[in-house]
Amino acid sequence: MDKLKFAVLIDSDNVSHSYINAIMDEITNIGVPTIKRIYGDWTTNEKSSWKSMLLEYALTPVQQYSYTTGKNSTDSAMIIDAMDILYTADVNGFCIVSSDSDFTRLATRLCEAGKMVIGMGEKKTPYPFVKACSQFKYLDVIVGEDKKPAVKSGAKTSKTKQDQPKAKAQEPAPKKNRTKKADAKEEPKDTKKETAVKDAKATEVALPEEQARVESSATPLEEIEKAIYKLMESESESGLVSASKVGSILQNKFSDFDYRNYGCRSMTELLAKLGIPTVKYNDPNNNLPNAALLFIKVK
Repeated sequence: MDKLKFAVLIDSDNVSHSYINAIMDEITNIGVPTIKRIYGDWTTNEKSSWKSMLLEYALTPVQQYSYTTGKNSTDSAMIIDAMDILYTADVNGFCIVSSDSDFTRLATRLCEAGKMVIGMGEKKTPYPFVKACSQFKYLDVIVGEDKKPAVKSGAKTSKTKQDQPKAKAQEPAPKKNRTKKADAKEEPKDTKKETAVKDAKATEVALPEEQARVESSATPLEEIEKAIYKLMESESESGLVSASKVGSILQNKFSDFDYRNYGCRSMTELLAKLGIPTVKYNDPNNNLPNAALLFIKVK
C-alpha cells in the first residue's frame, strides 16, 4: 500500500525550532513529507535558531518580508502556496504547523477538496483552527514542554529556602513601623486588584460557550469517555470491539484526539484510566494481522 504524500508548511513566526523533531516524527508516522517549506523573514536575527535546522531536515526556506510592523505577512504566503500545491502538486494531504487562527479557513478549504489536513501547534491554538483540521497535534504535549517550568520552580524554591536564614539574621529592629507603612500604601493597590478580578470574572460570564472554549487545549476526557460508551452500545451484538477501531473513530470524531493529551502512552493505558475493561483475543484461524489483539468487552 502506497504511503500518503504530504506538503508540510511551517509558520516560523508561530512555532519554536525546538519542535522540529516532533513535527517530522509525527508526519512520518502518517505518511511521507514530499514538500517541506518554512516561511519567515530570514533577514532578521530572530530566525537564527531555525537556520541551523534547514539543512538537517531538508526544509526549503521561503523569504517573506515584514512589510509593516506588527503584521504577520507569512500567513498570506503560506495560504497562497497551499492553494498552488492543491492544484498543481500530487499530494494526499497537508501539514500546517502554526498556532495561528488565521489558517482556519485554509484548513476548511483543503478538507473540502478531499485532502487530509494535519494541524500542529501549541495548546494555545484557537479551537476553531483545531476543529477545522482532520487531525491536530499539540506539540508542547508531545515534547513535554509543559513539565519544564515545574522543575525550574522547584529549583528556585530550594535556593530561597537556603537563603531564608540569612535574610532573617539581617532584619532591622524597627520592623513593625515599616510594616504598617507598607500596609497603608498597599491598600489602594489591593482594591484595584479586586476590581480587576471582578471585571475579568464578569467578562468570562459574558462570553458565549464556544468563545470560552477557544482558549481550551483539548477535548475534555468526559466527552471522550461518553463517545467510547456510545460506540460500545452500537457494537453490543458482537460483544467485542477492537481497541484500535475505537482509537480511529475517536480521531475522526475529535480532530485533537491523542491519548498523549491525557497523560497516557497508549490507547490501552487510556482505556485503563477510564476503567473500561479490555480482553486479549487470539484468532484461532490466524486471519488477523496480529496473533493477539486488544478488544473492549461490551457485555
